Amino acid sequence: HREMAMSLNIINGTDRSGIWTKSRYSSGISYARLNSDFIDDIKINNDGHFAFLVKNQFQTLGLFKAMGHEYGYEIINLMDEFKLKNLSRFSTANLSHEGVITFKASEENANKGIYTLSDKLTQIDSENNQTQNEANSYIFTPATSHSGAIAYKARLGKERQWEESRPDQIISFVNGKRTIIAEDIDSNPQSKWKSFFNSVAINDHGDVAFIAKNLNDKHELVLYKNKQYYIYATEGQEIKSFTQFKPSLNNHGHIAFRASDLQGKAAIYISELG
Repeated sequence: HREMAMSLNIINGTDRSGIWTKSRYSSGISYARLNSDFIDDIKINNDGHFAFLVKNQFQTLGLFKAMGHEYGYEIINLMDEFKLKNLSRFSTANLSHEGVITFKASEENANKGIYTLSDKLTQIDSENNQTQNEANSYIFTPATSHSGAIAYKARLGKERQWEESRPDQIISFVNGKRTIIAEDIDSNPQSKWKSFFNSVAINDHGDVAFIAKNLNDKHELVLYKNKQYYIYATEGQEIKSFTQFKPSLNNHGHIAFRASDLQGKAAIYISELG
């Protein structure tokens, strides 16, 4: 859709930083503030609207939604509007096409959670959630899609049980339904996988891409689609090794990822089924 938004550390030699956009609503600087604060996690959606965070070295100052109009952008600080001061350490703000923002933040007890914000604040999942059969000891950075679908890796256990030996799961949250789509052998002894990379990807259909270590100790790129698993690439076959970068998944099932080729050279790949 050719919509772009990026942060500027310094605007024309001034003491201000900002956001430059190239979209159907604006071509130029659409937001500026003193550069003692920094702008983080800008995510523009397919409609040209975007979300971002403003922080300083001590705290998050704002969770912003920028909605495009024919005259430019209307920028709203949702932190003020929804009184989010009981949350801290905001990250990964994403705006869906329906205007729902997904983000990760810490509660007053320091447990991290994944939230959505539209006309109200909703917690999707959190660490140390005692309403689950087994609580999460850690929630990794969530992935979101244009439609608002969410996927993430969670480590199970009591508070601060973060060891690699703890059970891990890949979880999706689509249309209000939470689904465990993959487990390692610590979570399910019948699993095909020993472990997962921390980052995942999800598209508007709720398909999820992730990298897992199989029972032969080889990492493989996996697509979960319609309750089935599809292997796109395996170490020692199509590539030499994967790198710890998040894959990217579109609605056509194409996955972009970084890896070393069989000669050991770093490369970016695009893979599809078939």
